[in-house]
Amino acid sequence: MKVLGARGFGAIFLGLLLLQVSGTSATASQFSHIKTWQNIYTATAQDIPFIKSHYDFIKLYPDMLVAYRDAGGTAPSWVYSNYHSIMTQSGGYNYDFLRRWANDNGASWEEMFIHFSEDTIHRPDYESSTTDKSTEDRFDAVWKTVDGIAYTDHTNDAYGGEAFALNSGAGSALYVGFEEPFEEINVQLSATASGWTGSWKYSNGSQDLDAWPTLGPVDGTDGMTHNGKIEFLPPPPDWARTKVNGKELWWVCLETASAGSAPPVVAGGGLKGRNYITFSGGYYHQPGWDDANDTDGDGVWDTNGNPNATAVFRYEARVHWYEFETTYLNMGNLDVRTAYASLATTLLTTPVADSGYTYDCLFLDNATARIVIHNLQSGGSTIEDTSDSTWQLNTIDMLRAVKTAVGPDKIVKINTSNWTGAPYEEYIDEVDAWHGENYISSGVTKRTHIDAVISRDARGKYCLVHAQGEGYGDDTERNRMYSLATFYLSKGERTYYQYRRDVLPDQRFVDNWYAAIEYDIGQPLGSYYICHQEDDPSCPHDSYGIANVYAREFDRALVVSCLLPHWDSSYTPSYTVVLPSYDVAGTATSNRYRVLHSDGSLDANVIDTITLRNSDGAVLIKDDINPPALSLHKDVSSAQAALGDYVTYTITYSNEGSEALSGAVLTDELRADLTYVPYDPSTGAGGTYHNGQRLETEPYNPATRRITINLGDLTPGQSGRVTFTVIVGSP
Repeated sequence: MKVLGARGFGAIFLGLLLLQVSGTSATASQFSHIKTWQNIYTATAQDIPFIKSHYDFIKLYPDMLVAYRDAGGTAPSWVYSNYHSIMTQSGGYNYDFLRRWANDNGASWEEMFIHFSEDTIHRPDYESSTTDKSTEDRFDAVWKTVDGIAYTDHTNDAYGGEAFALNSGAGSALYVGFEEPFEEINVQLSATASGWTGSWKYSNGSQDLDAWPTLGPVDGTDGMTHNGKIEFLPPPPDWARTKVNGKELWWVCLETASAGSAPPVVAGGGLKGRNYITFSGGYYHQPGWDDANDTDGDGVWDTNGNPNATAVFRYEARVHWYEFETTYLNMGNLDVRTAYASLATTLLTTPVADSGYTYDCLFLDNATARIVIHNLQSGGSTIEDTSDSTWQLNTIDMLRAVKTAVGPDKIVKINTSNWTGAPYEEYIDEVDAWHGENYISSGVTKRTHIDAVISRDARGKYCLVHAQGEGYGDDTERNRMYSLATFYLSKGERTYYQYRRDVLPDQRFVDNWYAAIEYDIGQPLGSYYICHQEDDPSCPHDSYGIANVYAREFDRALVVSCLLPHWDSSYTPSYTVVLPSYDVAGTATSNRYRVLHSDGSLDANVIDTITLRNSDGAVLIKDDINPPALSLHKDVSSAQAALGDYVTYTITYSNEGSEALSGAVLTDELRADLTYVPYDPSTGAGGTYHNGQRLETEPYNPATRRITINLGDLTPGQSGRVTFTVIVGSP
C-alpha cells in the first residue's frame, strides 16, 4: 500500500513522529521520484530530522552543519564564494585571504582588480536610482583604548551612531583604521577640547604604538577645538598595514598628550573619511585612474597629468559590480587565478567549526558574460579589461584553475541564474554543478530553459533548479503546482528541486515545502513533448503567436505545463487540452486522471481534459493504475513549545486511490521527549479521538510508545482525522 504525504510540518519543531499504516513506514526519507535542495539560513537542532529526510543537497551554516553530520546526515553541503568579484571594505575571509596571498607571494594587490581609467558617471548593477548606497567614507574600525589592551568599539558611532568622548588620560588613544590607505578624516564635534592635547601617529608594521612614527597632518580642527578636516596627503612612504586588536588595517592614531579640563566629544556620525564616490541626480560619480597622474608609481596621485582621472589612490577607481558591495577581480591576471584556486582549496579542506567535517561543494556565485556597467552616463570609455570575448575566456580559465585545484572529490557549483547559451554552457562545462537561481519563475521560463537543464543533466552536471511562480514570497496553489510540473518536464538523474528562493521575514525554510513534492509519481517514461498547440496572437510564449502546452509521462502521472508565465490578471485566454491515454494492463488504455493538489491530496473529480492558462501547470495522477493510497498529514497546535506545555497533534488521512482500502491500521510512535496524555474523566482532557469520538480503549502502548488505531475499510476519497495530546518532556 502506498503512503503519501505522511510528513507533517508541525512535527519539525516538536519531534518527528513515526507514522505507519498497515506496516508501511511513513517516516521521512529521501524520495525515489525526486531530488530536492534548499538554502537553509536559519535552523535549530530540532530541524535536523526534517533536513535529513527531505533534502539531498543543502546549505547550512557551520554549527548546524556539524549537528547535521553528527546526526548522520549525508547530503552534500556547500560553502559560498563569489569569484569574478569580491566583497570590499572588510569583506571577510575571502578578501583577507586574497590580500594575504598577494602579500606572501609578492603580487601586486591592486593589479588584482579592474579599474576605470577616467572619471565615470554610472550606476552599478542592481543599484537603485533613489538611494545612495556608497559608503566609502565609512572607516572599518574606530576604537578607543586607555591601555592598549582593552578597546571600546565606536565604529558605528563614528558613521552615524551616538556621540563619544576621547579618553582624557595621558597615553590613551583613538585608533582609526581602513582597508586601504586614506588621506583625510572629516571631524564633527558635539563638544570641543578644552586644554586637551593630542598627537597623531601612523602604523608602520610594528605592534608597539611607541614605535609608530609621528604623523604631521594638516589639522583643520586646530587640535580638536572645532569641526574640520585632518589631511595627510601625500601619505607617509613607510605607512603599512598593521594588526591592532586582531584587525589588520591601515591605521592612524590620535594619542592623548594632556587631559586638560575636557576632552573633545565626537558627534554621532562625526568621524568619516573622504567619500570619493559621490551621488547626484540618481547617479554615482566615480573617479578614474591614469598612471600619468602617478609619476613615482606608488599608486598615489601626485600630478595632474590627466585631469579627467581624479582618483587620489588607484583603488578608488575599482569597478563595482553588485551595488557597492563587490568589485570586479581581474580574472585575466594569473595571480588572481592562482590565488583564487588556493582560496577554493582552503575553503573545501578547512574543518567546519573545528569539527572533523569539511564542505563537499564550493558555490561560485554570479557568473557573468561581461563587465556590467549599467546606466553609463559619461566616462568609462576605457576600463582595464578588453572585449567581452576576452572576459569570457578569462572566466573559463578561472573556473578551470579552481576545479583543477580542488580535485575530483569536491563539487564546484556555479550560478548562471536563468541564462542559457554561450558563454554560460562553456562555464558550466568547466565545473560539476549549476545553480539555477530564478530558473522557473515569472516571465523567464521558456522551452530553451527546459532544454538547457536536460542538456546539462545529460553532460553529468548537478542541476539545482530554483522553481517559483509569480514572484518572491508569493506562495499560492498556482505557483506551487506550476513550478513542480515545469520542473518535472526537465527532471533527470541529477536535477534537484527547490520551491521558492526566499521566505518572508516571519517564515522559515520549511515554508518552502509542501506535500505534493512527496507524492511518488514514479520515473519518467520519455522526454517532454507538445501535447496541445493553438493560435494565440497575443500569447507571450516561446513560439510567439502560438500557445504550446507541454507534457511528460511518468509511471503514475502525466505532468502538463504552459510555459512562460503571463501573470497579468487581465489576460484570460485558456486552452482546453484533451489528455492522452496511458497503458493500464495488456492492451487496455485509459485517459482518466485526477489532479494532484499541493497539499498532497487528489481531486475528487476524474478528468480526461484539463483547461490551462499561460503559467498554469498540473500534475495529473493516472486514476486507473494507482493502487489504494492513504494520504497522511500531521498538524500541531503550537509550532514551538516549552517543557511542560500541552500540545495537540491532528493526523488527517484520506484514501487518495481509486480502489477501496481494506483493514487500514495507523500507527504513530512518540519520541522519547514527548509524554502521551490519557483521558482524565475529572477534567475531560487528554485521550485520543477518531473523527471527533473519543476512543474508549486507550490506543497508546507505553512499552512501545506507539498509538495504534484500526481505521477499517476506506472507500476511494474517504477521509478522517485522529487527535491526541502530549506533554513536552519525558515523564
